[in-house]
Amino acid sequence: MSTLSVDTIQGKTTAGTVAMPAGAVLQVIQDVETGQTTQSAPGSLTYLTVQSVTITPKFSTSKILVRCCFSIGDNNASGGGLVPRFLRGSTTIAEYNTFWRASSSNDIYSSFSHEFLDSPSTTSSTTYNFQIATQNGSDTLYYNHNFSGHTNQISTLTVFEIAG
Repeated sequence: MSTLSVDTIQGKTTAGTVAMPAGAVLQVIQDVETGQTTQSAPGSLTYLTVQSVTITPKFSTSKILVRCCFSIGDNNASGGGLVPRFLRGSTTIAEYNTFWRASSSNDIYSSFSHEFLDSPSTTSSTTYNFQIATQNGSDTLYYNHNFSGHTNQISTLTVFEIAG
């Protein structure tokens, strides 16, 4: 068995350019939200940015894995649902229907996660946004919903740079 011990790995000609094998995680950046955000949009898709993360990829061939794990609540209004999406800057890169209901029934409290593997093809600073919207009805969405003594909800938006 051999052991390689080093304090610093530096590129041969330029610092920060050490080639890593495809699939290696190069950097991870995370935003954690703990406060409740309320969003109401009767009858239309009106998006609200609830979390953002900015990353500067080291290589233009890198992939960026965008992952959001979030807690939500929804009042028992006249139907509708949650439509979350990821954006790179102002461009939608992934959109989801997380839940949908045809009429009012009970309040909904749940956690969801979504992820998308993006290929931004850049080494410029890039911002990823996570947005939510209600669709139809007059639902009120609560991001990190505080309810019945559960006031420590968290939601995370995490980006991973992965070597291409």
